[in-house]
Amino acid sequence: MRRALFVTLATAGLTSCLQVIGFRDVEPGSGGASGTASIGTAFSASTASSNAATATVASSSSATASSSAAGSGGGGSTLLAGLVAYYKLDEMMGDRADSAAGNAMHTVMQPVTGAQGKIGGAAKFNDANDQGLSAASTPKNAVGIGDFTLALWINLTSSGNANWLVTKWSAAGTELKLRFDYNSKSIFFLAPTDCVGGDVAVKSPAGGIDFGNWHFVVAWRDAGSSHVQVDDGTVSNMPVSGKCSGTANLQLGNWSAGCANECAMGLLDEVGVWNRVLTPAERTALYNAGKGTTYPF
Repeated sequence: MRRALFVTLATAGLTSCLQVIGFRDVEPGSGGASGTASIGTAFSASTASSNAATATVASSSSATASSSAAGSGGGGSTLLAGLVAYYKLDEMMGDRADSAAGNAMHTVMQPVTGAQGKIGGAAKFNDANDQGLSAASTPKNAVGIGDFTLALWINLTSSGNANWLVTKWSAAGTELKLRFDYNSKSIFFLAPTDCVGGDVAVKSPAGGIDFGNWHFVVAWRDAGSSHVQVDDGTVSNMPVSGKCSGTANLQLGNWSAGCANECAMGLLDEVGVWNRVLTPAERTALYNAGKGTTYPF
């Protein structure tokens, strides 16, 4: 019996997307199959053709698909525990798939395009008012009343304003707010103290975020504190009391329909939300010595 790897190459404009459909067991001399397993998607910039092609690669025993952009983070399946949303953001336009829970993100007003990301593709924001990505609030991603962790890669471009990166924020209740502060070149993680606008900000060290380079941001809240960390470095902490169970959408690059020129400016990639606090080893595994790693880890 041989193992065959099936891939699909779809191209548009100057970019192409290579989709690994799965492996199929093939008996010599037959077209039979015992099953297909979905593997994932890898992004690459390559051709100007708008055609689509399918290729089959067979080996004498087995084949393995992997992304050259990232190695194994070493965290293994522990990173799947408590994962309530994960957006690879490989898509170049339109809805962005949720690999963990199937709760896709939709464009808010103005379209969000794609570009080469940290791993595969990334969502590209240009600080346009009413531009962003939004996923409906669900019981899974309603993290305001318990412990949670948010992790993502960012690559920002120069902007004279604050950049809202990830929010779950509305007049009815705020669960989380994460933004880049232009003046201090740091990350602010604002955890709520109530459901009427009160919050406490914990800040990463000043100067830790520069423009045009990728940085890994992790923010989390436990029973009595909020925390933020950049590039697997120093953890900043702030005591916080009070929580809020809201129903605001989970948004990227925006805080509502109209962010008053404080939308994100740059690239966001590999956004994950957990309903628990990740361990230091798990955070380090996601950072993966600066190479990153992606679902399913």
